[in-house]
This record gives sequence, structure tokens and C-alpha cells, in this order.
Amino acid sequence: MKLRNLFYLLLCLPLAFTACVENGEDDTPTKKDPVLTLLSNATLNFEAKGGDGYILYSLENPKEGVEVTATCEAGWVSTPVIDEVISFTVEVNDGDARETKIVVTYDTLSFEVAIIQAAKKVSTNAPVFEPLVDTVEFDCREQEGEIKYTLENPIQGVTESASADQAWIKDVVAEQGTIYFTVEANEGNAREGKITAVYGILSFEVTVKQAEYVAPTPVIVLTPTSAEFMPEGGDGTVSYVVENPVEGVELTAATTDEWITNVAVAEGTLSYTVAAYEGDTDREGKITLTYGDVTAEFAVKQYRVGYDPNLTYETFNVLDVKATLRENNVWDLILHEKDASLGDMWTRISVQLAEKNTMYIPDGTYTVVNGGILLNEQHTNYNSLYRINFGEGIAITDCELTVAIDTENEKATLSGNFIAGSTCLSFTWDGAVDGFMYKELSDEGVTSWDSFYIYSQWDDCKYVVAEGSGIKFEFYFRIAGATQSDPMKASTYPVDGWEWEASHDFIESGSSKVNGTPISSGEVVVEEDAAGFKVTFDVTDENGTNWKGTYTGPIE
Repeated sequence: MKLRNLFYLLLCLPLAFTACVENGEDDTPTKKDPVLTLLSNATLNFEAKGGDGYILYSLENPKEGVEVTATCEAGWVSTPVIDEVISFTVEVNDGDARETKIVVTYDTLSFEVAIIQAAKKVSTNAPVFEPLVDTVEFDCREQEGEIKYTLENPIQGVTESASADQAWIKDVVAEQGTIYFTVEANEGNAREGKITAVYGILSFEVTVKQAEYVAPTPVIVLTPTSAEFMPEGGDGTVSYVVENPVEGVELTAATTDEWITNVAVAEGTLSYTVAAYEGDTDREGKITLTYGDVTAEFAVKQYRVGYDPNLTYETFNVLDVKATLRENNVWDLILHEKDASLGDMWTRISVQLAEKNTMYIPDGTYTVVNGGILLNEQHTNYNSLYRINFGEGIAITDCELTVAIDTENEKATLSGNFIAGSTCLSFTWDGAVDGFMYKELSDEGVTSWDSFYIYSQWDDCKYVVAEGSGIKFEFYFRIAGATQSDPMKASTYPVDGWEWEASHDFIESGSSKVNGTPISSGEVVVEEDAAGFKVTFDVTDENGTNWKGTYTGPIE
């Protein structure tokens, strides 16, 4: 404010006071009491660039020796200068908005003036208002549409809007980067219109195209879309509806599956008959409904003989198969699966053979009914069971196994299913089976070993367990005069009967076994070797099977 303006303002002050007296409002205090009055605004506003400021005041009945003072705590306001007016300077503001106050005091009297300065203005780029597409297209149906747009550097207080130039484009709304609208169904030729969006002085147009009317394609709706039948078969029905029908077109139905007969359609219902079935695998067929160029399929599934609706049918995904010969005519098959959530899972199936076989399970189908599968309810790793994660086993209550051996390629094809609890699991395997011998042993017998070690030992006896070529050997070496700490002794051990104290070196016949069958005769020769020991055996089990073999290496 210029001083000239202040001078004119001061000239006006007496007139104001005169007016107050004439209206009976003279509140002038006793002349002995000073009066300090603020004459300008109690709040002074400044732009960020700062500038000079002035405070107008009056002082009546001053006291001798007392002066007017003005103070401000803010460093960005200069020290006020006291004269006929109070003057000060506000510095340039390079930051956020700020405020302070100037306190004017005279003796015990005072007043405050608020000083407010605006924040530094930040220059902004011009707003950008653009669509992401210039054309949108629709078919003839009524549909809702969207047009995305970009709005950058928006201006406070300005909002976007949109409108269409065609009545069939309706409910147009622009908000938060999207224009929403609806196109009515088109019953005539192709057409187009425009949507115009506006933001302040900015605007853009997007073309809306709608295709000409096309009659909707008929649709055949079936309820339900499939059916399942037990082996005995039966009659079935399904409801149908033709949407968007065409005048003069009739619905027909047919099937190429001979076991589905009496197919007919009438008044919204498809009827058919499924023949009885005696197969051992499920079968599937279909009925095809035709309406002009449109078709729909109804699926029919019939379960195999023996299917139990009370069971849950799943697939056991076999990762590998191991076979062990428990006796000369009993094999254990261990099917291994790795489940993503449950972890390792096994199924153990014990197969009873018609005669002795130390090579593999012969071709054929083995079931509980024909005695080919042995069942039990013992939840251990050594009996027929279904196990999950090494936990409590679930006994197999029924099982069927089909075996096909390929001796030339040394592999086997296994397939079948088993029931564990309320679940029927099917499985297949085509590949090598660990433990099967696909060729007869040579005259040298067993010479390939997986392990050959002392399982346990005590005075005058060492229990040696050996496994190789799918065969398990258990030898009780009785050593005359030996102690538990003595090493394995090189000697000839004939097969002999039980003695309380060994009077000579021998293999005890009652405890020594091959695949669980006791050894009845023969001998085992143990010799020292640079590799540890050389063990040569030639024994016969109680079934009359002769076993030969040689092992060279340590016996730990």
C-alpha cells in the first residue's frame, strides 16, 4: 500500500468518529485512560512473492514516557517499524503456505494482526484429454459399451462429460477414465453415431458402429446333458428347448451306438433305451440332436459289470513297481505312487501262483475269487495292504490283477484294480519290474547282489542276509566255539539240524531260508579273499528247488 493512500485513509478517520458522536455512540473513555485501537484489517494476506505491509492504529490519551511497540517471532517477517503507521516486510516464500502474527502493545493494552502468506506456485503442464480408441463396434444386439480415455494434469474444479448424437446410443456417462453407454438392439441396416467427450476447452470424438440385424442362431438346450446307467440298462428321458426357433424346421435325434435304441423326440422330451451290458469295462455313447444346421449331443455312460455305486473310483498313478518272492509260489508286488498332496503311497498285492516260479509272475488274471490274490488285514509292510505316507494302512478287500510278461524286452504289463476302504483304484504299468528275473539262472547261479551283510550275531552264530536278482537269502552260520565279537570264519558249512551248542561249523536248516522257504540240504563255503570273503553256496530248499551262487566282497 502506498503512503499517499494511507494519508487519505487517515483523513477519513475524524469523519468516522464524528459520525459516531452524532449518533449517540461516543464511548470515548476518560481522558486519563489511554486507548489503543487497530484501524486496519486483523488479517493481512500476502502472495508467495512477499512484499511490504502496513498496520494502521490510533492511540488516544497517551502517557508520558510510554511508547508503542510491535513484535513478530517469525524470521520471514522483518522487525516492524513504529511510526504513524506500523510497517514491515514479508520475504519471498519458496515453500508451503505459512502464517504468523504481529503483536502491537502500549503499556497494558495490545492487539494482534495475523500475517498469512501463500505457498509457492508450482507451474503445471497443460491437461491431456484423449481416447484410447477412435472407433468401437457392436453386433445387432442390445449391449453395454465402454470407451477408455486418458486425462492427465487435471484442473481443479473441472469435470469431464460425454454425449451421443444418436438416440440409440443412450445412458452416456464419463467418469474416472471411462465413458459408459448402451447401444439399443438394431433391427435394420448397419448404423453409426458419435460420442463426444468434453473437458474444459478440450474434447474428442469416438465413432460407434453397430452391425445390421441378423436373425439369432437357434440353440438346443438339454436338461440334463448326460446320463449314467448301471449294467442292467433301462429307459431314459431328457428335456430339450430350442431357443430362437425357425419356422418350418423340426428337431430330430439319432445315435450310431447300437446299444442305445428307441431314440425319439416329442413335445420337448427326448426318450431312449439303454440295453443290458455284460462287459468288464465302462462304455460311453451319445445321442445327436439336430435342428437345421445346429446340433447338440447328449452323453450316455454305462458302467461295467461289478461296478459299485457306493465306491469312489480313482486312478492309482504308478511310478515304479518292485516285486519280491516271498515263497516259491507267492510273490509280493509293491506299486508306488507319489501324490502331490499326500506324498508317497504304496499298494502291496500278494499273488498266489499255481506252482513254483522263482523268475516272475506268469501271464494271467489273478483275483480274490480264483485264489490268485491273497488278502489279509494286517497293517504292516509285509502283507497285502494299501498305505499312505507310511501311516496306518487300509486293508485291501478285493483285487484283480492281469499280468503279461515280455521276456525278450525284459518288461511286464500289469493292470487291474483294488478296493481299499470305500475307494476302488485302478492301475496300469508297462515297463521293467524291479525283482523279476526274465531269464533262467545260469549254472553259476546268483552272482549279482544288491546287499550281503551280517544282520545280527551272538555267541557261535552269525545271521547273514543277502539279496540279489529278486531273491532273498537268510543264512544262520553256526561256528563252533566262536564268540559274538569274533569275525566271520572261513570254513565249509554243511546244512544241518539244530544243536544247542555248535560242535562243528554248519548252516542251520531250520532258520536258513531262500525267499522264506527253509533250506533242507547242501553247503556254503566261506573263503578269505582280498576283497573280504568269497562265499559259494549250493543248497536245496524244502520245495526241492536248487539254489547256487557266488558272492565276493566284504561281509559287514
